[in-house]
Amino acid sequence: MQIVTLSADELDARIEAAVARALAADPAREPWLDTAACADHLSTTQNSIRDMVKRLGLPAHRAPGTARLLFRPSEVDQWTAGRAT
Repeated sequence: MQIVTLSADELDARIEAAVARALAADPAREPWLDTAACADHLSTTQNSIRDMVKRLGLPAHRAPGTARLLFRPSEVDQWTAGRAT
C-alpha cells in the first residue's frame, strides 16, 4: 500500500471528480431528450430522427400515455458509434 499526501483542495477535487463520474454512470440521472433536442444532438432534422427510429432502430422510448418520443443521450451516442463501425 502506498501512502499519498493530498492538500484539502486536491482531496476536494478528487472527491468531486469521483462523484461526477458516479453520477454520470447512473442512467436514471441522465436527462431525456425530446425529438427536437435529439435532432440538435445529432445535427439533423426531427423528421430524420423519426425516420431513424422507424427504419434504422435508433433507440427511443415513449412518454407514458403519449406518442411523444424520448431519447437518452448515452443510448443515442452508443447507437451512433455502432453504426460508424
